[in-house]
Amino acid sequence: MTAELFKPETWMKRNCNPADFELKDFEETLHPDIPINWEYEKGGRCWPQLKPALIEIGNYTFKKMQNMLLEDDFELAINSKKDWYDQTWKLKT
Repeated sequence: MTAELFKPETWMKRNCNPADFELKDFEETLHPDIPINWEYEKGGRCWPQLKPALIEIGNYTFKKMQNMLLEDDFELAINSKKDWYDQTWKLKT
C-alpha cells in the first residue's frame, strides 16, 4: 500500500521545460571562439555553423550516457534555429 504513494503520475506528460530537466547541467562547455549570446548578436545567422557543432556534442554526450542507468523513455535533445527541443536521441528498447 505504501509503495502506491511513490508511483509516478501516469497522467503527466513528458517534461519539456529545460529548467526542470534532471540532468540539465550534465554537459556544458564554453568555446573560446563562440561568444555568449552569439545567436542573438548575429540575428540567427550562426546556425549553419552551430547546428553541426550541437549535433557533434549530442552524439558525444549520448554515447557517454550509455553507461548510465536511465529510464526506458530517456531522450537527449538539442536545440535548433526552429526550436529549443528539436533533434533527439532516444534509447533503443
